[in-house]
This record gives sequence, structure tokens and C-alpha cells, in this order.
Amino acid sequence: MRNLSNRIYEAFDCVSAGQDLKDKTKSYLFQTPKRCQSGVARYAAAAACLLFVLLGGAGYHVYMTPVAAISIDVNPSMEWEVNSLDRVVSVICYNEEAENVAADLHLKHRKYDDAITELLTSSEMSVYLADNAAVSISVAAEDEDRSIRIQGRAVECAGQHCSNVSGHGGTASDRQAANQAGVSLGKYKAFLALQKLDPSITLEEVSGLCMCEIQDLIRDYEGQTAEYRNLQSEENTGAQENNGEACPVGQHHNHDPNRPHTHHHEGQ
Repeated sequence: MRNLSNRIYEAFDCVSAGQDLKDKTKSYLFQTPKRCQSGVARYAAAAACLLFVLLGGAGYHVYMTPVAAISIDVNPSMEWEVNSLDRVVSVICYNEEAENVAADLHLKHRKYDDAITELLTSSEMSVYLADNAAVSISVAAEDEDRSIRIQGRAVECAGQHCSNVSGHGGTASDRQAANQAGVSLGKYKAFLALQKLDPSITLEEVSGLCMCEIQDLIRDYEGQTAEYRNLQSEENTGAQENNGEACPVGQHHNHDPNRPHTHHHEGQ
């Protein structure tokens, strides 16, 4: 049954309303009918066929036009383009791990929630989901309501198979910037989060990390920032006690936190 399903999905990749189909349909419209039909029936059949010809190419174009992008990042990093029918119309792999996983899965033309289930329950993906691996799902769409709806449903579906799932929103400009940088939307959003904590960090340092490593880095930076703020608060309190006044606004002591080391997780 699975082989039959796979052949169906593969066949979809080749579907289009080509000129040959249009010419054959036009020929059928104007040929002499073999059986006697009423004028109304003939005109109805001709109108139906003509509508098929007119809408065939346009319908295929609408079907293949993406209206949203779903980025799924664990260690495999991939991005799906989704059409207005919530079906996956393209799969973009951003690293070798994603290519290896996607090679034996038929994700295109599925509803995106079905594709998420197919991906996260596959044997190909299981090795990357061990040890409570972080699964990041990011969604970008020009229609904000659509983006929120898809993100909510995608996170809900992924949460049925993994316990460490996070959802993130993005804009069309975010996705364009990510594509230009050669990374998925999810990796790009993670990079922006890290860059706020450490402006010196580069995209190259982030792109090769799995999401668990990125989350560890963010927690390290946030922890050091909190520690630094507490130290400043204690110093300001001491200054008030000793001098009877607070340090002037905008004056800072030179206690910059050290840059945290990257954590590595085996099997991801």
C-alpha cells in the first residue's frame, strides 16, 4: 500500500496542463459526436470541457504557488513551501542530514500536518530525535492570520510526537534574508536571537549547530547577562550605602561577561 501511495505522490510531480492536453481537448470539443445528443447536452459538455482547458493551467499554477513557509530544524534543517490548500509543494534541504532524511520520505503534496507526522515518526529521523532533542518550527507568511494558524497547528502536531518543541513566527522579509544567507528561517531566527545577546557572533558559527546547541548558547548568554546585572545592582547598592547616592545613569563598570563555549550533543 505504501508503494502505491509513493507512486501517486511521484506522479503528482509531473502533473501539468500542457499544450498537448489543451489541443486534444479542443479537438474533442469540435469533433462530430458519435451519438445523438440534445443541443443542451452538447453545449453543456462543451462548456465543461472548455472550462477544464481554461482552468487546467491556471489551477496548476495556483496549486504550486506557495503562500507560507514552514522551517523545521533539529539537526536536519529543512523548509517546506505550502500552498493555499495547506499542502507541501516544495521541500528545501539546508544540510546533508536533511537531504538524507528527506530522500526516502514523500512529503510533497501532503497536508503539512500529515507531512510533519510522516517526518517525525520516520526511522530516518529517529536518530536525531533521541535524548529529548529540540525541534524548532518557524512559519513565515504574508498573511499574519495564516501564519499564526499554521504555526499553532504545526506545533500542536509536532508536540504529539516530541516533547521539546518550540514555535516561532517570521515575516516574508525574514525568510528572504534567511534564503539569501543560505540557511533556514528557523536557523536565521535563532541567529538573530543570539546576536542580540552577543553582537559579535556570526551566522557561520550558528549555521552548523543543532537546535539543542543553539538553545544552550542562548541560555548561557542569558545566564551571564542576568549575573552581570545582579553584580551591577549590588555595586550600585554598595555605592549608595558608601556615598549616599546612586551611580549616574548610563555609567557602567567594566565587567563584561565572557563569551560562552559551544556545547556539542552527540547523535545530532
